[in-house]
Amino acid sequence: MLLSKSVNSTYLWQTRNEDDKIVFTHIQNVDEVAESALEIRTHSDNGFTKNREMQHIARIPELEAAKHPEIFQDEHAMKMYLQGEGRRYCTCNPAGI
Repeated sequence: MLLSKSVNSTYLWQTRNEDDKIVFTHIQNVDEVAESALEIRTHSDNGFTKNREMQHIARIPELEAAKHPEIFQDEHAMKMYLQGEGRRYCTCNPAGI
C-alpha cells in the first residue's frame, strides 16, 4: 500500500496569542490534491504499479492527515476514512480498498 501526504501547498496563515499559548493557523488548497487524485484514478490501472506489486491508494493532504492522525496508525480507520470523508483523495476505486 502506498500513501502520499501532499505537503507542497500548505501555508501558515496567521499566528495569535491565546492565554498562555501561541495558536498557528495553516491553510491548504485541498482541491488541488483531490484533482490530482482524480487524475490518477481516471488515467491509471486502479493505482497499481506496472508490475502490480503495489497499489497507490490515496493522496492525503497534510491538513487532513493532521486532522485524522489515527488513519496512519490503524488500517481499519484508514479504510473507513477513504470510503467516507476521504473518498475524494483516493487514487484507486475506494470500493476495492
